[in-house]
Amino acid sequence: IQEDQTAQWSLNLDFKKDEVIVTENEIGEYFYIIEEGKVECSKFDEESKHQKFIRHLNQGDYFGELALINDTSKRTLSVK
Repeated sequence: IQEDQTAQWSLNLDFKKDEVIVTENEIGEYFYIIEEGKVECSKFDEESKHQKFIRHLNQGDYFGELALINDTSKRTLSVK
């Protein structure tokens, strides 16, 4: 795909600190590339009944790639 073609299929979205971007187990619809800042990935822990921190993703990292492959893929982590 040419760069100008990629631009027509992309959106620039801004999120506030601690704003949930995707929620674990929802159907994935988008692929995200972090242009600036960082996000926190977490997974619901059945034992403690709380979100468990998994990792940070930073500028240049990405998530949601399974949404591009399979439109019925569920999110494996929550991201904020």
